[in-house]
Amino acid sequence: MTLPVVAFIGTGGTIASLGSTPLDVLDYGSTGHLLSADEIIARFPEVALVANVMPVAYRAVPSSRIFFDDWKALAALCTQLERDTPDLAGIVIGHGTGSLEETAYFLSLTLKVRLPLSSPAASAPPPPSPPMPGSTWSTPSAPPPPPRRAAWACWCC
Repeated sequence: MTLPVVAFIGTGGTIASLGSTPLDVLDYGSTGHLLSADEIIARFPEVALVANVMPVAYRAVPSSRIFFDDWKALAALCTQLERDTPDLAGIVIGHGTGSLEETAYFLSLTLKVRLPLSSPAASAPPPPSPPMPGSTWSTPSAPPPPPRRAAWACWCC
């Protein structure tokens, strides 16, 4: 079975935050260390069971610092990914919870891609490797919706 190709764009926020210790689930934002898209994917090798994930470089910033220029750039990046990657089955935009709904709203009004889109966010930083029991993170278990159906989903874990 051929796995779908899914692009993962990391924008920063809690989902990309790295605390000072593996158990830092309170002050993790104070370190200023935000993981890139490929670093986030590397922490979850299980995603390779359900998709060929293509990390896409983007700015990693706290979600409270994502504004109009970033939204326009994300829309343009999604359009470019759809145009330049013919076998792309979907796009995932990793995002912090602080402004997830604003980004999702803007993209839902302006994005013209026909690919399924998902935007996960986290209410706690990534777990140490391997994931701790009771972690708020889980492995994706379902493939993206069929291509050619525009869809948008936001979810927090």
